[in-house]
Amino acid sequence: MIRRVAAIALLGIRAPLRSRLVLGLLALLAVILAGIRGDGTAQGEMRMLLTWTLGVAAGVLGAATLWAGCAAVASDIEAGRHAPTAVSPARPFEIWLGRWLGLVVVNGALLLVAVAAAFAQLKIKGISSEVTSVSRRLELDAATLRTEAERLFAHAQSQGAVPAGASKDDVIASIEKDLLTAHFPVEPGQSRQWVFALRPDDDALAMTVKFKFLSSFGASSGCEGECAVLDPAGDVMSVRRINEDDKGEVVFDVPAGSVKGPALKVVFTNTAAADGMAVLVQHGDSMTVTVPDGGVVRNMLKCWIALLAVLSLLAAIGVACGAMFSFPVAAFTASALVLIAIVGRSDLVEEGVEAGHSHDGAAREETAFDHALDAFSRSMSSAVATALMPMSEVEALDRLGDGIAISPRAALKSALYTGLLLPLGFGVLAALALRRREL
Repeated sequence: MIRRVAAIALLGIRAPLRSRLVLGLLALLAVILAGIRGDGTAQGEMRMLLTWTLGVAAGVLGAATLWAGCAAVASDIEAGRHAPTAVSPARPFEIWLGRWLGLVVVNGALLLVAVAAAFAQLKIKGISSEVTSVSRRLELDAATLRTEAERLFAHAQSQGAVPAGASKDDVIASIEKDLLTAHFPVEPGQSRQWVFALRPDDDALAMTVKFKFLSSFGASSGCEGECAVLDPAGDVMSVRRINEDDKGEVVFDVPAGSVKGPALKVVFTNTAAADGMAVLVQHGDSMTVTVPDGGVVRNMLKCWIALLAVLSLLAAIGVACGAMFSFPVAAFTASALVLIAIVGRSDLVEEGVEAGHSHDGAAREETAFDHALDAFSRSMSSAVATALMPMSEVEALDRLGDGIAISPRAALKSALYTGLLLPLGFGVLAALALRRREL
């Protein structure tokens, strides 16, 4: 089996080389690298080089991969070059696997060239290692968040605000999500705290605290308050005063070795007068704490793994559609699947369902068809979002451009699930379809 799959994969690698597709893509990647410019700052230059350059490169490779995948089997069948599996030593799944692996190898090589070229550009433009340094974002303590959600659930239950028959776990999970995404006002004299979990060696590292807020005059205005960093015992390790000159954001450092223990607490207190203005904060995004986590090379390699996983899935979709349909139909079907995935990951379906419940501002009576369409749309959106969650959780390009460490666990999870398990599922469908087309 291995020899047969390797032979088919080698044919898949030779095909784009013979058609000069690889040379064309390399030339296009070179144009992309040369054409994208930053905002004049070293940080902006790095972000454009990494996030936008690699993002555009991955997009170009993704479109080419989908197209080449659809043509890999469909064109052979239409041109009469495909040997029926009944007389061929290769099984249907082996044909799909070989074609898919060939595209994965080509994509991996081209994407690696793009990553290496982006890194070379960083060096050529003299961007310092201080700018390209990578920090790891500390995670909010899950136990503290869960405790707060359970407290709010108990309060809502005592007020009779919990719907009858609602699952406790589902309601608490919804509250946890709201706690992370909703904005909360901090009135004068009030405080809000964030608890971050520390790894065993984190307390020996220097930490950087960033606090983002919205005052009554928007993000471009300051406020009166203070941020205090406390250890688990409640002792204050560092304090940063906030005044009107701090426009929506403050950043300050905590010296290495200042915090001891398994957790770190950061408290913001609104010190404005009683008739002063409130400050809006978001629990999941307003307060971040980072620690040093190496250089940019390791982060770029993790980004390469995450992007290659996405390209592997696109290759699997393309080859599977090519095994099921003729080339034009395969290209249309594969493109439709990708569009469904994009829409399913966004809030467009949810917003469309809500907007469809009214017309010209007036409510209308819903029919059985409306309810069925509502349920189908929501279930489709939920299913697609769940299936692609490992890919979404990596946030590879955003983290790479921001100098935030990409989680090795998230990258590996995406590689195994998005880049291997989902493609194998398409491979099974392709094998069944290929066998049926030959009957």
